[in-house]
Amino acid sequence: MGTMTQSGTGHLDYRTLSWRNFGTIFTCGMALFMDGYANNTIGIVSKLLSKLYPHTMDNTTVETLNAIAFAGTVVGMLLFGYYSDAIGRKSGMIVSTLIILVFTALSAGSYYKGSSSGMVKMLTAWRFFTGIGIGAEYPTGSVAAAEQTEELPKFFQHGPFVLATNLQLVLGGVAANFVPLILTWIVFDQYGAKGNNQLIWRLTVGLGVVPCLLVLPFRLVINQPKMYKENTIPAPKIPYFLVLKKYWFRLLCISIVWFIYDFITYPFSLYSSYLTSQILGDDKSQENTLGWSLLIYCFNIPGAIIGAFLVDLLGPKKSLCLGLFLQIIVGYILSGLFGRLSNHIAAFCVVFGIFQSLGQVGAGSNMGLLASKLCATAVKGQFYGTAAAIGKIGAFSGSYAFNDLRSHWLNAAGKSTNNLSYTAPFYLASSLGCVSLLISLFFIPERHADCQIQEDASFHEFLAEHSFDMRLVGQSSPHDLMETSPPGEQSILKAPSFVRATPLGAMLFRRGKLDMAMSKAVPAYGGQRFSILKFGTIFACGAALFMDGYVNNSIGTVTTLLTNLYGDVMDDTTTETLNAIAFAGTIVGMLSFGYYSDAVGRKSGMIVSTIIILIFSALSAGAYYKGSTRDMVKMLTAWRFFTGIGIGAEYPTGSVAAAEQSEEMPGYFQHGPFIFATNFMIDFGFVIASFVPLVLTWIVFDEYGAKGNNQLIWRLTMGLGVVPCLLVLPFRFLIKQPKLYSTNMIPPTKIPYRLVLKKYWFRLLVLSIIWFIYDFIVYPFGLYSSIITKHFAPSDASQEVTLGWNVVITCFYIPGSFLGAVLVDTIGPKKCLCIGLTLQIIVGFILTGLFGKIAGHIAVFCVLYGLFLSFGEFGPGNNLGLLASKSCATAVKGQFYGIAAAIGKVGAFSGSYAIKNLQGRFDDSSHLYYQAPFYLGSSLACVSLVLALIFIRERPADAQAQEDEEFRQFLISEGFDVSVMGKSDEIVPPYEEKDLGAPSPYMPDSKVEEDQKMAPAP
Repeated sequence: MGTMTQSGTGHLDYRTLSWRNFGTIFTCGMALFMDGYANNTIGIVSKLLSKLYPHTMDNTTVETLNAIAFAGTVVGMLLFGYYSDAIGRKSGMIVSTLIILVFTALSAGSYYKGSSSGMVKMLTAWRFFTGIGIGAEYPTGSVAAAEQTEELPKFFQHGPFVLATNLQLVLGGVAANFVPLILTWIVFDQYGAKGNNQLIWRLTVGLGVVPCLLVLPFRLVINQPKMYKENTIPAPKIPYFLVLKKYWFRLLCISIVWFIYDFITYPFSLYSSYLTSQILGDDKSQENTLGWSLLIYCFNIPGAIIGAFLVDLLGPKKSLCLGLFLQIIVGYILSGLFGRLSNHIAAFCVVFGIFQSLGQVGAGSNMGLLASKLCATAVKGQFYGTAAAIGKIGAFSGSYAFNDLRSHWLNAAGKSTNNLSYTAPFYLASSLGCVSLLISLFFIPERHADCQIQEDASFHEFLAEHSFDMRLVGQSSPHDLMETSPPGEQSILKAPSFVRATPLGAMLFRRGKLDMAMSKAVPAYGGQRFSILKFGTIFACGAALFMDGYVNNSIGTVTTLLTNLYGDVMDDTTTETLNAIAFAGTIVGMLSFGYYSDAVGRKSGMIVSTIIILIFSALSAGAYYKGSTRDMVKMLTAWRFFTGIGIGAEYPTGSVAAAEQSEEMPGYFQHGPFIFATNFMIDFGFVIASFVPLVLTWIVFDEYGAKGNNQLIWRLTMGLGVVPCLLVLPFRFLIKQPKLYSTNMIPPTKIPYRLVLKKYWFRLLVLSIIWFIYDFIVYPFGLYSSIITKHFAPSDASQEVTLGWNVVITCFYIPGSFLGAVLVDTIGPKKCLCIGLTLQIIVGFILTGLFGKIAGHIAVFCVLYGLFLSFGEFGPGNNLGLLASKSCATAVKGQFYGIAAAIGKVGAFSGSYAIKNLQGRFDDSSHLYYQAPFYLGSSLACVSLVLALIFIRERPADAQAQEDEEFRQFLISEGFDVSVMGKSDEIVPPYEEKDLGAPSPYMPDSKVEEDQKMAPAP
């Protein structure tokens, strides 16, 4: 499906619709979702805050909180308009996304020393900076989207821009009304509204980070728009006098129209409040109010969609004028017949819905599109930013102007005394709409397909006529630091000169050890070279194991908070089930996805596992059942089982893929990246799971007490587990299937399991026993943490102090894991495992045998306990997964790894009950309460050490290639047909499609040229 014409410039126009082009446009424009979301949520948040803090939220405070983002948006539009033209669209989009992400999170966590007044001031400040990020999206993301649309066929250039910008803005507004409604359904239970409304407003604001997390990874991988590269002018050389001479009138006209459109948006929305009050009457519960608010806002969606598909047929100018004309007519009908329509609410709803939809068909869909096509590419960022900023000033002005106008017909209580409080502002607004229509009809030119190419050519001709040095056009501006290297050119990171100047730095860089440019250094171990891309791919595969540590550690804190909240529900059986259920799910995930990983593919397995964790972590945070706490806990337990399946799936998919990708690294640094991406991330998840509830406790423990706030803390602690999933998921869509898997896999129906067992049964047995013992004794190893907590945080200590010491204790895991990852390539994984086990056993027996003396000296105890935990991570923690992933052939590695890891989890599940029964024989005041289980644990560790020393083979660099070749020869010797080995994964990134398509950030220029040569003549 495409067009093929001879363009005016003499080259063949052969452009097709492709998902990669369409996706690139959406990547550029869809962060405008945040404009709709942020500006609509704040109205709801202000109402919730007014209920929570009525003495703090006076009229001035509410108005400031609602309006401050407008000020930030104007600043962002103007600043990033210049940035976009001077430095680049891509880095501007990335910076704007990061600004929104950071300050949205800070807004959700607003806090100031337990003071509600201070908290609202902090929220206001963060909203200003969030506004800067939203404003920055207009001259960077929207402009880049407009430039990317020129790569599409002529019949569908404008529509994708509208779908990627205005429709996203509308959907953001819908989501802003939908999210607090869902949260209201979930958390309004028998514990009342006050604490729950705090949960609702913080979650409503905080969930704004989700679209940022989704779009950011894609923005990192797209390239600068070609149109920008070809037409940019270095910032100091832009001839602003000539630019103003050519474009001042267009800028003035589009700015006036945009100002009027935003100015009259406020009175247009007045009817929604009237509609809600008429429908609800006296029943104005929070749930019903939010529900009808959502329904009314949904009227915008049909118009936005219709406008996107009409604009290429009619043209943006005609669509704008048609929408304005029809909206003005309906607006006058609503105003003139208000008295009659208000008595027939159904008729009023229909007319009002048509009115809102027409607004989206016209001005909503086409203002930004026209602004993005009315000037040359070289100054488009500043042109668009200025026009949009003037529009926002109109919104800011209109909100105050119409408030003053309405005040003439309001009584002292703020109630309407006359229909003129609605009709007078609307007469003014409709009249101003007529002015916009006239300006649009007579002074704004139509913008057809490919108009940007013609506009740039006209601008270049104009500059040449005025003696501008045309050699500057297309000349590189200051390099966009976030732009990827040109096709065919390897991206290299050079070390800073001040590092090279040091004697140590010079020595190391001469050896090629630290320089990121060592991708061109002497290759080792088969020619593999280090690159950030390979390192990042390994992390994309393994980093979701962060969720294993996070989920398993956070449930301890969550269980404690739930016990405080619902003591009558959280009995011992319920608590044990809630803590242990994820283990069962993890085992199911390991076994089922072990087969999936080998049969279908690592990549699709990683994607599915991430989605499972994402969905069920969110459902866990929102666990609810008809206001019943007992059933809510049951729902939470069920969701945790399914979350466990996703976590278990990560082991035979993500970890195995990371191990296979590590073979692409140079031999001196293959094992370390795997550990950094797997076990180190698990330990990091442990630390973050302890840190998150502590930070939330600092934020929300204010004058309103603990009960509602602890509900906020446990739900946010669970819910924030979606963040790492959102970060890693886009990258997993983009990475490729590991080469080792593609070349060595065997179709599932042809895997010779008898031969596999014949070769690998003993290795699997030994590794499984060691993993079982390691996980079995992890529980008694963790018992000593309670000694530290009891000493520094006695039973009457505050929640803040208890959680703080929990963070300190979990941090003991980090040094050993980090040191082990650095040294494993030098020492070897088997030796690291044995050294770590030996040292841990020694320290473990010291801690146990001398417990009576050491327990009285808490400083000595802390040091030894910290060493004990670190040695555990240095040895078995780091190396069991590494050895399991390197000890069998690629073709069956998913199942091998999944079985070994599942048996390990069975050990953890068994150990938690076995040790508890053993402890039950002693009084908890007796030293044997701690010593007996630990003697057993340390003795079992000795068994692991013996097995590792005698039966586990060392795994050097490139071991997997050797293992696969050995397995292949074994199969040949047994008469197996090895010609069936090798296959690609079924999920292919959009940029790997083989069809012809328009030039794309994902397609090398050479490919584009080749396609154009192959295209048939017109």
